[in-house]
Amino acid sequence: MFFLDKILSTSTLITLVSCGLVFGLSACGASVGVQSPAKDPSEQNRISFRRISDDSISPQDSISTVCLTNSGKYFATTSVYGTLMRFDPRLNNWQRVDSLDAQNRRLLSVFFRNDPTGFVTGEYGSLFRSKDDGETWEVIKRFTDLDLGKITFASQSDGYLSGEKAIVDKQTGALHYELKLFRTKDAGSSWKEVYSNNNAPGAVFSMVAGTAETCIVVVGGKTIMRTQDGGNSWQLSDLEQQPNAVSRDPNGLTWLAGNKGFMVSADDGLTWHQPDGVQPVPDDCKWTDIDMSRPGYGFAVSEEGCIAMTRDDKNWQMPDQLRDHLGIVVVADGQAVIWGQNGIYNAKLP
Repeated sequence: MFFLDKILSTSTLITLVSCGLVFGLSACGASVGVQSPAKDPSEQNRISFRRISDDSISPQDSISTVCLTNSGKYFATTSVYGTLMRFDPRLNNWQRVDSLDAQNRRLLSVFFRNDPTGFVTGEYGSLFRSKDDGETWEVIKRFTDLDLGKITFASQSDGYLSGEKAIVDKQTGALHYELKLFRTKDAGSSWKEVYSNNNAPGAVFSMVAGTAETCIVVVGGKTIMRTQDGGNSWQLSDLEQQPNAVSRDPNGLTWLAGNKGFMVSADDGLTWHQPDGVQPVPDDCKWTDIDMSRPGYGFAVSEEGCIAMTRDDKNWQMPDQLRDHLGIVVVADGQAVIWGQNGIYNAKLP
């Protein structure tokens, strides 16, 4: 059994509790026990992360991305070619979405806007769109042979999309990427290329569009790309923070989570600084994802199992290092979902 019990502050408690066999990248089989400090009588809000229990996906079918819709539905892409899964909380299991026909191509990402419209990206230019909260899916006409990965929208009509292909140098064995970025102005029906690089340093890790004209892209865990004119021009910069993920909060601040902690920008990525109120981060803590998009809550997770949470973008609480590898966090519909090596966890937010 796997138990994880952690106090974030005297007023907020986060726990991750085992509910049985789950799936993930691999199962470590180790038990984790973290002694919690004595509860304060003034503790008001308890946030309990519960592991989603299910054996409908084998441990080998590892999760690649997870998305939570505004209506509370979970969608996930897996390592199984052509497979999109949906979690049914009533039945407490994952079911394959048969209305999406990927023709055995590997799906790479699933994304829902703040409405019933969602997208699934995949290999060889595969792109699908749903307008009914994932019940049915339509194929978007292919416009590239690159593998489509990350996707972000600033509004119902304006969005950005990444396409990439890994290339191995036959003589040196060095790996680089062909990278292209695309923009839509018609809610994803058509896409126009706005950036191309045949020797990019890595794949796109994360991207977020603040407005129709502004977008920030994390490439290869090192480089930040930004545009303020709708993709007509891009500025590239390398950060010592080694960024892995980017998110924008309702106040217009852009947040980076990386191998060396957090950074925040108030000018759409032109300048970055350490945020106020964040406690010291362990030197070996690599933050893999961050979600600041919802008012009232922000979460970040790390490869080593750390969880950070804020209620006001200023004061953060961080637990000690835990024995789990956390990769994705999403917040929507009054709940948070964390994906880890040992499974997926969710929590209702007060």
